[in-house]
Amino acid sequence: SAAKQAIARKFGLPQDAPWIGSLIALVPHKDPENFAKAAAQVLEKRPDARFLLAGAGELAENVRRLVRALKIEKNFHMLGYYETPYELLAALDIFVLPSSEEGMGSVLIEAMNSSLPIVATRAGGITDVIENGANGLVVDVKNPGELARAQLALLEDAALRARISAEGHRR
Repeated sequence: SAAKQAIARKFGLPQDAPWIGSLIALVPHKDPENFAKAAAQVLEKRPDARFLLAGAGELAENVRRLVRALKIEKNFHMLGYYETPYELLAALDIFVLPSSEEGMGSVLIEAMNSSLPIVATRAGGITDVIENGANGLVVDVKNPGELARAQLALLEDAALRARISAEGHRR
């Protein structure tokens, strides 16, 4: 709660909203556009949700333009490079890794250590870390609809969130 309070103050965010975030480089293989497109779909059903994207890279301006085009700028917050990633992870309610290509996705280990429920794509080695339905939800790459549905499933089911968080932390 202290991390959420600190970030809420720093960026002017409501603490009572669900926070869904990703901590990635804003480069093509991490697919930050997929995260933004899925966010727009989640917001259709959960307009109170807030999306936090931490990272820097060549696609930052593309993502900003996409967020404006999707008209989700009120709920989608680009934080830039974040110097204290564990503070951000501690503040999130759900972690999303939207990659189209991935080695292992070491940020998943950090998210699991932070007891976060995870939604990730089937890119590369992600499925070596995340077992679908056990310690996360895994969806197809470049499919914002599936990415959004998985996030909504976690938002709508506290027991599922708790079970996935606990299993991720245990692993």
